[in-house]
Amino acid sequence: MRGEESQNIVWLDLQKVKLLGYEDGHSDKVLDSLVRGIENGNSFPPVPVFKLDEKTYALHSGKKVSLKYSGRVFNHVDGGHHRSLAHFIAQANLKCEIIDEIPDMIGLIPIDKMTIVDDAGEYQKRKAAFPEYY
Repeated sequence: MRGEESQNIVWLDLQKVKLLGYEDGHSDKVLDSLVRGIENGNSFPPVPVFKLDEKTYALHSGKKVSLKYSGRVFNHVDGGHHRSLAHFIAQANLKCEIIDEIPDMIGLIPIDKMTIVDDAGEYQKRKAAFPEYY
């Protein structure tokens, strides 16, 4: 029901638990924007995770989100990597939704070992590809 939180919502202290992800190479500009939002008190949707043990969680790859834009629907997998890494950098607790189903995953990377990449020029490429959005 809209406005009610799932029973599976938890807040993870990323300084005390280990969070694993499955993608590497995250945009410095996206992270900077998210960290600023966190520092300004903005709230973000919960990140889908599954629990491996009491101190270890992993980002879930099966949470699908439908986005509507210009009359089209885009199906997107919400892995939450940028939000998670930004909360780790900001040393802020991360709002998560525990997903009971454990997906098949290999090559998990600890959040504190993920690579941040220089996003120079990517904004201009996106702007050229989607001029009506920018």
